[in-house]
Amino acid sequence: MSKRGAVYAAPDDRENLRQGVYLVRIPGSSTKDTLRNRQQALDLLMEQVDLDRCFPNGLGAADLIFIPPHPLQETAMTIPPSPEEQDIILAATDIIELAKLKVDLAKAFLAAQDYKDLVLKVVAPDSGHLSAAECEAVADKNFAKTLKGLAESKVKVSHWYETSTGRHQLIINELTFMGEEIAATLTAATPTPESALSAPDSQSDD
Repeated sequence: MSKRGAVYAAPDDRENLRQGVYLVRIPGSSTKDTLRNRQQALDLLMEQVDLDRCFPNGLGAADLIFIPPHPLQETAMTIPPSPEEQDIILAATDIIELAKLKVDLAKAFLAAQDYKDLVLKVVAPDSGHLSAAECEAVADKNFAKTLKGLAESKVKVSHWYETSTGRHQLIINELTFMGEEIAATLTAATPTPESALSAPDSQSDD
């Protein structure tokens, strides 16, 4: 659902409001009366109207009349979530962020596998000299880029755990609770063999 945006009325003649007004809305803007919104509204009007026929006394940002949103609409838009709702929303955001970081780490790990043997030879103290092909591979910019990407991805994942607030546990708890609830519901809805045997026949012999 898109924002209502700030709405302004521009009097065609500010000395005679009976001449009518032009309405202009700024899509996607805040619903508050700000200098920026006024200037945007003025710019939109200048693009859409014939200045030779409109605003005989001129028009400036200060001449615009701000039309506040409907009280009920404003209330609906500004009601903040409760602290509990904020926490679980942030918990989901935290897990989504970690999931993306781990996807990046997995991709970086797979890319670095191509250089695993070369890296092991480079760090081994008794591995001997690098061959001409190995020297060329190390000199290739993709070698440094791949190893650096793996290191940075690993650091980002570690940083997430070090700075985590622990809110993600709320989602884990919710998943666990819902899993148990669904299992209990399915168990209650599934007839046991004993109940099936003791159920009365739908038809009885005369």
